[in-house]
Amino acid sequence: MQEVALEALRKRYVKILISDGQADGALKGGGDARDNIATILELAENKILPLSDAVALMTTNPAELLSQRTSEEWWKKEIGCLHRGSRADLIIVNPIEKEVCATFVNGRLVSFEGRLIRNGYRAGGFLTRRGVIHNTGIGYSNIFEYDV
Repeated sequence: MQEVALEALRKRYVKILISDGQADGALKGGGDARDNIATILELAENKILPLSDAVALMTTNPAELLSQRTSEEWWKKEIGCLHRGSRADLIIVNPIEKEVCATFVNGRLVSFEGRLIRNGYRAGGFLTRRGVIHNTGIGYSNIFEYDV
């Protein structure tokens, strides 16, 4: 199954990889979202895809598909790109260790060296077909939230 999946990636039949922690991914044989970084790096290291194409599997390609399917351009303009004003999440990776060093959501530091930054809990939003809903109250707990 893994070889079939890798061959489909090599031939560019597959344009999107999952990124929400599915436990039955064909490439890794299981795992969660933490495996996605390692998967992207391994695709480039093993010369299955150039690094930029491997990254696009979980970034610009899904945003372009969602833009087409929903007829909403904001997916490409705000979610699927990295430019001033976009709603980009940035993940800084140590490519040797294949580990995340830091994560920024909407310009706010939310994790650093494996530790969550508590004041970053409200950085994101809930993606819907029509846009982003901020501060839904879902997942917010006074135990974990405070402003510095």
